[in-house]
Amino acid sequence: MNRLILESLSLIDERHLADCLTPPRRRPRRLLPALAACLCLTVALSAPAWLWQAGSDAAAGDGAEAPEESGGGVFPEAETELQEHDFKTESTESGNGGFWPDEEAEPQPQEDSFLPPSGEALSGTAEGGSEESATEQPVSPRPDDSSAAVYNDISHTLSGSRLWIPGYFEETVDAAELAELLPEDLAALATVTAATAGFDGEGAPVELRLSLDLATGAQALLALAPDPLPRCYAAADDGEAVSTLAGQPFVLWRQAGEVLTLAAVGALPNDVHLQLTLSADSAGEGAARPLLEKLLTVLVLDPPTLPRRSGDEIPFWQDTALTHAEALRDADFGALFPTAPPDGFLAESIRRFTDAQHDTLSGLWCKGLAELSWTVRRFEAEDAARLVAPGERERYDLALYPIPRADSVPEALREVVACPVFEADDLSAELLACRADVLADKGDVEGARFRFAVRCGALLVEVRSKGVAQEWLLEVLTGLTE
Repeated sequence: MNRLILESLSLIDERHLADCLTPPRRRPRRLLPALAACLCLTVALSAPAWLWQAGSDAAAGDGAEAPEESGGGVFPEAETELQEHDFKTESTESGNGGFWPDEEAEPQPQEDSFLPPSGEALSGTAEGGSEESATEQPVSPRPDDSSAAVYNDISHTLSGSRLWIPGYFEETVDAAELAELLPEDLAALATVTAATAGFDGEGAPVELRLSLDLATGAQALLALAPDPLPRCYAAADDGEAVSTLAGQPFVLWRQAGEVLTLAAVGALPNDVHLQLTLSADSAGEGAARPLLEKLLTVLVLDPPTLPRRSGDEIPFWQDTALTHAEALRDADFGALFPTAPPDGFLAESIRRFTDAQHDTLSGLWCKGLAELSWTVRRFEAEDAARLVAPGERERYDLALYPIPRADSVPEALREVVACPVFEADDLSAELLACRADVLADKGDVEGARFRFAVRCGALLVEVRSKGVAQEWLLEVLTGLTE
């Protein structure tokens, strides 16, 4: 060991020390021997006392030093010139992973010591050992069966909403098509009582909603979509646990009450996203949980597919911006569109919109805070419930219901009082005066607010205004309906 220290010191001279003080760009490659010698000296000085004693005893007992093999020690013989090595961020060309080229790889030091603790194996295969001798890091188990399912308790649910989708339409899916979309094993667990599919304007699937009656008497709702569904529950502040069922991760949650709600949110192996909600009696939670998890397992093992539509199966739709002149020429609704807005009002939007549920011609004009909204569409069967006669004042006269009207209007009359439908022949100044809603809100536009509709044969005109004179409304409507 003494000789090792002397040999290490012999490699350090004034030239090498000067190299250590040389800036990196000017430092010659002979810095490497100096660094190696310093490392050797450090190892020697840090060796325990018993190693020094063992070395001395061995030298005394043998009477001679054992010959050292060239290149077999930590460092070559002192007289052997160290090979120059370009420092690179990549491994050496020899590919042996060692610090020096063409040399056996030396064990890498641990993070906080030059040598590993006694008896501890290095990561990988130790010299002279086997693969089994290497230490292995434990792997945290993942839940892969129903016994590992964790349900997150929630306090309340949320109303899901979806962005407007151009050309969106819905259709009822019949039993024959469902048989091609759903896994066969699902029929043994549940009966589909209703199925509705939503599509965008190009026929691509948006959502498939299924109502299920389960064999236990519970009910379930299954929503499938190509994209993640809107979150329908409020997660806890400390996050939510994720469970793995049949190899797929799901977020499971429960809401206790008179009716127990269990639900699962996640994705299937074919990238179809689902939301499965099960409702059952609170006393039956012990049977409801395995049933929900069994439904999920069936869906994971045989994922359902989503329906598509093409060609003539896609309803016509449009959303077109028009000029005022183009709106007046519309073949369906232009005859009931105002020929001009009130004085000083400017057009914000005039559009022709058609999809599977709507077919309208609408305009919006504004003047500061004042505004006029005018929509023409077809009279629908559900509009008949709001049709009123002049003698039914309790169904349209706002003077009978002081603010706040949520307290003054009977629940059975709220929809018709909010927007009654008058026959065109019944229009009069007295009738419109009953619909004038005068509010004294500071900073708002002066004048009454109006909201009502007028039936003109098979068409309906819906009017909503603020700051528009009652006389202008009566004149335009009377002129259009004559």
